[in-house]
Amino acid sequence: MITSGLTILNADGLHEDGWCWPSVRMHTKLESDLNELRIGIWLKPEDEAPEMVAFTLSLGGGRPLTRYVRFGEPTELAFIHKFRAGTEVSLELNCDHQVLDAGDDQRDLSFILMSVVAM
Repeated sequence: MITSGLTILNADGLHEDGWCWPSVRMHTKLESDLNELRIGIWLKPEDEAPEMVAFTLSLGGGRPLTRYVRFGEPTELAFIHKFRAGTEVSLELNCDHQVLDAGDDQRDLSFILMSVVAM
């Protein structure tokens, strides 16, 4: 996973290979002022999945923002928010999907988190 402009202090629901549970919580520290947060994700295409799925971000305990994401296409979601450098910010990512066919993988998987970039 690519990160820029912030340091992830701890995370729950994020695996080392980038796969995530349907709900991910992170505690971050901003390295520079934040005007926009960009989240890169990928959803595994599946025959039984709907065309799009809801993906929600809560930043710093603020009002949740929801975007709809297509399966099988790397997607970058941009969220406008302002925080000062050095601020510790909580992130909560929620995806309204669970992988239907994970093969031999027994984890509760939902999406791959490719990047978290603070701009």
